Amino acid sequence: MLTFIITILGILLLWVVYRTLSKRANIYVYVKIGDDRRPVLVAYLKSDGTLIDITKPRGQRRVGQVYLKEGNGIVRLYRQKDLAEEEYEEVGHVDSGGGIFSDGEKVSTISPEGKRHWYELFLRRHADVPESDPEPFGKCVETGRFRARKPKLATLLARAGAALVLYCREAEGADETPRLAPNRIWDTALIASFIFTIIYLIPGFVQLFERFYIVFPFLGKEWSYVVSVTLLYFILWLFLHVMKVAWLSTSNEVIAYLTLVNRQTGIQRWTWLGIFLGIAGILWGYFVDAYIYIPLFIAITIGFIVVASRATAAGWVVEQRFRRIYPDEEAEDVPKEEEGIIKEYSWRLDSPLRDVHFSTHVVFSPEEVETLRKQNPFYQNWQEAAANNRLVARELVLKGENARQVRRIAQYIVNSVKSERLTRFEEIQAVLDFVQEDNIKYASDGNCDEINNAEEYYRSPPETLFDKRGDCDCKSVLAAALMRKIGYPVLLLLSSEAQHAAIAVGGAPELEEIPGLFVLNRGGKRYYFCETTGEGWRVGQPTDLAQTMQNEPESIIDLTNDLS
Repeated sequence: MLTFIITILGILLLWVVYRTLSKRANIYVYVKIGDDRRPVLVAYLKSDGTLIDITKPRGQRRVGQVYLKEGNGIVRLYRQKDLAEEEYEEVGHVDSGGGIFSDGEKVSTISPEGKRHWYELFLRRHADVPESDPEPFGKCVETGRFRARKPKLATLLARAGAALVLYCREAEGADETPRLAPNRIWDTALIASFIFTIIYLIPGFVQLFERFYIVFPFLGKEWSYVVSVTLLYFILWLFLHVMKVAWLSTSNEVIAYLTLVNRQTGIQRWTWLGIFLGIAGILWGYFVDAYIYIPLFIAITIGFIVVASRATAAGWVVEQRFRRIYPDEEAEDVPKEEEGIIKEYSWRLDSPLRDVHFSTHVVFSPEEVETLRKQNPFYQNWQEAAANNRLVARELVLKGENARQVRRIAQYIVNSVKSERLTRFEEIQAVLDFVQEDNIKYASDGNCDEINNAEEYYRSPPETLFDKRGDCDCKSVLAAALMRKIGYPVLLLLSSEAQHAAIAVGGAPELEEIPGLFVLNRGGKRYYFCETTGEGWRVGQPTDLAQTMQNEPESIIDLTNDLS
């Protein structure tokens, strides 16, 4: 049995050594998780200079190359021209000193040598990008380099830094499948204690160091045994950490497993009981001269102490997405397309992470359009409606969200989000993109014959869908109706001072991790400003008018009462 265990451990050790010594450079991007900034693996640079983006589908991961030319690392990114042809573009370079350049200008830096850590046996070199920045946006880790670098030659580590900087600047970047970087050693302590306990129970293990091998004779037989076997526990702990590092280069699964092993939610009292019993076992072994059990209790105590002090005990939080509509919900009284007026819509998700195209249509009956106009208070008397614009706007949103065409668009977005596996942030962005140019064009009220060129006119949501144009208030009313129908809490913003309309959307807690977003706080909740006019505006992107609207409390129309 002992021979079998040693053989298995030897095979695992060889695999770890192979993964660790393979010459390549991993590329990480820092993200904020709670109060902590952690690196996530997004790509790696092979020793031959091939740049691999692991966030893309397997057939599309080869995204570029960094090759050496006159000592510099030249970054070349690939573009898929068509199915049979691929073109490339040289976007910059890194010199031997770690300076990263694009279009002749220095854009960032990286240390060509990097730093090494003892707990990785000095086998890996770490370097932040930009170098010496207190909050770098990325880092690179090179493995497999043992000799001093050649003079006046960009190292693989420096080339990886250039790939990180220039790929993020020029290409789409990574999506939501990064792999967590192994920046903590503590999370393998408890599982090391568990495996050590199993090994301890193997017949012959105790006698191996008690009778045959005295590693530290100057300590005496008993204490030599305690120290040497305890060191074996730390070696096993370090071995498991190195295994985790190697595993994380290809998969995220190990983090999920270790999280389940270490998490203290609901079991902290048992962890403290384990610590108490472990200390009691150490004392028992010492006072009754049962020294052969002392290393076992030391390992158990250390494992429990580490997770008690480092692992989270916070409860699991499962946030269900509140829906006012459901995928595939049927809409009644839909006119036949050959008998109605078809309005088609096509737009793209504005995201650096993925390319998603949306395309759908709605149908209006001829008499339905005329009825919609006559029901709008602005069509009846725009001066009176403008004098009560807040009440009228609220009524237009609440009635408009139940219109058949609005519900169809909302259903289509929900179904697309489900099929494309988009996040809530991307779902909100999809709605925002829908109401912006070129899908819904901007047009001032006075230039629109269909509304009698009224000086002020708020279209109802189905009116805007039919006209496929409108000004800021028309677009904001439509966006608010769609957001509510999908299930997001929304504030409609109508500012008399700024002479502008927009919305603010809540219900997306992942946005709290993104710095720089413009936030409106109301009732203890966060709402992210959304500009509905023009094109290219993203969720939370600040504008010159956003601050004005925030400082004008009377501009906020709360539409969240029945969405709590």
